Amino acid sequence: MPSRRRFLAAGSAALAALAGCSTNDTPADSPTDSPTDPPTDVPTTDRDSPTDGDRPTQTPREPRPLDVSGAWPQPGYGSGHAGVAPALGVRDDATTYWHLRRLRSGPPLLADGRLFHFGLTGRNTSGPPTRTASPPTGTGHQPDGTLTLFCRDAREGHERWTRQLPGRTRAGTVAGDRVVVAGEGFLRAYTLTGDLAWERDLGTRTASVTTAVDGTVLAPTEIPQQGARDADVRAYAVADGSRRWRRPSPRWRATLAADDDTVYALSSEFQVGSTLTARALTDGSERWSIDLDDNGIPEGPYAAGDTVYVAPDDGGVHAFARSDARRRWHYDAETTNVVGVAVDRERAYLVDDGTVRVLDATTGDERYAVTPDGDGGYEGHPAVGSDRIYVGKRGNGGELAALARTDGTERWTHRFPETVVEGDMVVSGLAAQPVVAEGGVYAFAWDGLYALGPEPN
Repeated sequence: MPSRRRFLAAGSAALAALAGCSTNDTPADSPTDSPTDPPTDVPTTDRDSPTDGDRPTQTPREPRPLDVSGAWPQPGYGSGHAGVAPALGVRDDATTYWHLRRLRSGPPLLADGRLFHFGLTGRNTSGPPTRTASPPTGTGHQPDGTLTLFCRDAREGHERWTRQLPGRTRAGTVAGDRVVVAGEGFLRAYTLTGDLAWERDLGTRTASVTTAVDGTVLAPTEIPQQGARDADVRAYAVADGSRRWRRPSPRWRATLAADDDTVYALSSEFQVGSTLTARALTDGSERWSIDLDDNGIPEGPYAAGDTVYVAPDDGGVHAFARSDARRRWHYDAETTNVVGVAVDRERAYLVDDGTVRVLDATTGDERYAVTPDGDGGYEGHPAVGSDRIYVGKRGNGGELAALARTDGTERWTHRFPETVVEGDMVVSGLAAQPVVAEGGVYAFAWDGLYALGPEPN
């Protein structure tokens, strides 16, 4: 059976990217624009006044503005989804600069001073969601409205533009001057200012986009109806949407990571197993493939340096050489729960059974481990900046913790209020991996999206 951590992770993802289904693809050379999606910006004034809880009222912050330099353009920062960024984040005590409340949000991406996320538009979400008191416990609700791609000002949180999306959306990524999104029957690219650059009609096929590298965006697709998965991986040109190649997946829809010249596709089938395949970025030709003995719901892949990492369900973490899939080391997890993973060329940062463990990326030897005092523990997928490790913390409520990257010392924590989802479940804490900017951290928590920055001097 899948672990409880995987169930909660799947639940949080569903709040922002709902599952869908999908048959025929348009020809590889015929991307089309949609006449029903005008590129006009959504105004932030002259709209119906929101109800209390749709968005907070504006309270300008003085004297220090949030530093939004840096970027986190793809899930897990870059094409390898390794979760490590060359950005400072928040070294010392953090405070809320703005907060988009009540789950009308999703895990964000950061690029060019803009914050992109999926969400469900309600009556009004246009105004600046700046610092206000948190809603009391029990005021959360299941969001409703139209599925939408939001572009927000990363500093203040107000909308720059929104675009309604067809069907149910899977995932997106920022690639250069494009925001590429995919879902139930479609693949679309918008400019950073909201113009529709190109679109591909995928029929009843469902796609997800999480990876882009070297002018190429990669999309796993499948037909989930009646078990006829027909899964594959496709490569498209970021500039115009022309299809470069298509290759079948050995199991069901894959998750992807990429480096300069290789795509790593992890395809899985529940309670059957998983397969990790390396393909050439240029034409999709197979370089190597290995089967994993797991429950068919793994985490990964993550690529950094000359290593690709996979966390099979109930199987710890495996580190494989990128060149030939030779296993370099294996970390045997303490529990059957999901192991949160972030990696760079020198270290692997794992969250297992409430403990953050930092391993040597070459040998797998442990450099240090840290567990918080009390009954709680660390949880979820860490995000690593140049000086801090940002990770969820459970216990009396849910928190975001910042640990020193050198030795794991806890430098600060930020607590999130409890909220109710799906009618009667009370939850608190992070719902996704944090996003690290040069002078701030964005945290998608169960009660909404937070922009955190340093305490004013």
